[in-house]
Amino acid sequence: MIDFFAQWSLSGLIGGIIVIAGVIIFAGSKLSKLGDEISEVSGLSSSWIGLIFLATITSIPELATSITAAITGSPNIAVGNIFGSNMFNMLIIAILDFLQGPGPVMLSVSATQILPASHGVFLMALAATGIFASSQIQILTGNPNDPFATTIGFVFSAFILLGWIVGAIIIFNAEKATISDEKFFKIPDKKKLRILVLRFTMVAITVIISGIILIGLATAFANVDLNPSGQEFKLGGSIVGTIIVAIITSLPELVVAISAYKIGAMNMAVANIFGSNTYNMLLFPIMDLIMRKSVIASVDSTHIITSLFGIILISIAIMGVIYRSRKSFLYLGWDALTILAFYVAGIFIFSEITFRIPH
Repeated sequence: MIDFFAQWSLSGLIGGIIVIAGVIIFAGSKLSKLGDEISEVSGLSSSWIGLIFLATITSIPELATSITAAITGSPNIAVGNIFGSNMFNMLIIAILDFLQGPGPVMLSVSATQILPASHGVFLMALAATGIFASSQIQILTGNPNDPFATTIGFVFSAFILLGWIVGAIIIFNAEKATISDEKFFKIPDKKKLRILVLRFTMVAITVIISGIILIGLATAFANVDLNPSGQEFKLGGSIVGTIIVAIITSLPELVVAISAYKIGAMNMAVANIFGSNTYNMLLFPIMDLIMRKSVIASVDSTHIITSLFGIILISIAIMGVIYRSRKSFLYLGWDALTILAFYVAGIFIFSEITFRIPH
């Protein structure tokens, strides 16, 4: 697919990206409304709909991109996409806060969202630790293919898989406990539920296909020579994955979150964001299985920076949910404003360090 889009002109690629983005925006708004209706009919909480159904669907572009990058021998793009997407997902909270206007948006978020947010922090910390340990062993031995470093990578990838499974079970039980007795014992209208699920599935497939096409267009666009004067300018795989590809693959999360916010389903919007973060981390063991080598032990240690900034951003969001400050500045709550500042700082620091590393 990438080879197909590589033959397109620059204007064709830009036009294609705009068209596909429009499809995702339209389909994403439908997903949020259908998810809210399924929540009402089925008795499931809107948070659970966001954490499971919406987060799974909106994470498909990251899944397709990272696996494709890993298979084609570009693990830095794959891992950059994961951590970059998690960072951008947190920036969506600041965007929602700005759209709301005066008054922090996190005031509308349930304290139950702290659990999935903390789950994401835990999984990202595991990945960062694994990358650091593997890279240090490789530096000490001077062998980028050191077997012990590879083993460390596989071990931490297994920890991520186990941590995701245990965390998902805990979150499910916690969400179930918060549903009211009236809603829990509500008998769903099975006929209406089947129709809603069918419509939801059709729209979800549209988002998935559009997301994959968007990745092909974006990858081809990233490889276009934007400096035809003769001096070649190349972006490294880490930069392309962390900034360009990550933002594009997070477009479904952005659209779904904004659409959920517009219909008043703020918990669904935030649950989708936190759920997507944890699903993205599940890509590490999946890529290991497909590549038959450790992704954690194959990437630059610079990814530790974006993983730690992702943890910082999620931690700020958690503090915003707990503290519930009512103060705002320039249409942003202090938590959203801090998220915006640290996102910009993280991308700047990561880019500066990456560009200074000799390739």
